[in-house]
Amino acid sequence: MTAIVAVLGVASGLVGGLLVILLHAVQHVAFGYSEGLFLYGSEQARAWRRLLCLMAAGLIAGVGWWAVYRWFKPLVSIGAALGREDTEGKRMPFWPTVVHGLLQIVTVALGSPLGREVAPREISAAVADRITDWVGVLGHPRRVLIASSAGAGLAAVYGVPLGGAVFTLEVLLVSFALSAVIPALACSAIAAGVAAVIVPDDLQYTVGHTPVTTSVWFWAVVFGPLCGLAAWGFRWLTLRCAQAAPRDWQLIPRAFAAFTTVGLISMVLPQILGNGKAAAQVGFDHSVGFWTLLALLAARVVAVALALLGGGQGGLLTPSIANGSLLGALVGTLWSGLNPGTVITTYALIGAAAFLAAAQRMPATAILLVFELTRMDAALLGPTMVAAAGSAAIERAIDNRRSVAS
Repeated sequence: MTAIVAVLGVASGLVGGLLVILLHAVQHVAFGYSEGLFLYGSEQARAWRRLLCLMAAGLIAGVGWWAVYRWFKPLVSIGAALGREDTEGKRMPFWPTVVHGLLQIVTVALGSPLGREVAPREISAAVADRITDWVGVLGHPRRVLIASSAGAGLAAVYGVPLGGAVFTLEVLLVSFALSAVIPALACSAIAAGVAAVIVPDDLQYTVGHTPVTTSVWFWAVVFGPLCGLAAWGFRWLTLRCAQAAPRDWQLIPRAFAAFTTVGLISMVLPQILGNGKAAAQVGFDHSVGFWTLLALLAARVVAVALALLGGGQGGLLTPSIANGSLLGALVGTLWSGLNPGTVITTYALIGAAAFLAAAQRMPATAILLVFELTRMDAALLGPTMVAAAGSAAIERAIDNRRSVAS
């Protein structure tokens, strides 16, 4: 078991590292920059170039996923592969999963507003599925190994070993049993280490010092429920859009139209492009005014909805962080008008974690992910936990009430 965990950790690290290299290579060629963050690359590219990149993304998405659905074996989600404790999960078709993941990475690199984190999770899980099948691992150990590999893929692509492990436990296995904790931690740590060797300088976000005042604590209490309401709306919207996406020949024109529309929006707001990292950084930096923040938040939500409606595939983790960062900066700006003295970055960081906690229903993972991704001050963890708890509780309460009503 120990040897298998080590092998899967290395494999997940290789998957994550190589996908990051592919992502950066496509971004640099498509947007015409050689170094620096994608935010810089998208902003310095000419407006027509951004539009062409999104048109290309739409064409690749439409033709690519239509071909996957038409000619390949049906895709199997990580959840279906895990099965349940009393039932064996389905087998993940290896090459269709790889192609599916590569399409996600390429389209995100070309500007798709969806997340890049699903691809390394799915490919790593498919590798684990194949290896456990070869060595004859079944039942609970197989579930733990596949889930640990999926979490390790997340750890590798973002450099978040603790976040990847807790994602495995909180979201995939829904268990913190010792038999799951040890493989999850080991696999994510190994994967993050391997990926760091392949891509040593893949900085995620840059944030400054964020002092915590009494006002911040009060703001966290007030902001949490408001954020939960917004996160519920975003979750409802994205689920409906994904369900309405075509899988037949209509996927080609609809994907092209959807991504072209996103490209047209990006001619005015280039920060909406990509998985949301650029938009989140704008919120953390508070580098634009209130109305631009509001326009950027609205445009990001519309862009994600369009991409899903058009049949695009990808994650919602970083898009949720971006929404939360922008929302936190917006509400924080208003709060600062009444209680000045706090850096807006503080509010944006809390907002990022609180929105992610509710929108993806993973409060513990959300707090750790934002902490690892941003290297924020440890003193900010307390208010962040308060806001995340309030946000997640409100989102669940609204969803439960609607379920009872229906």
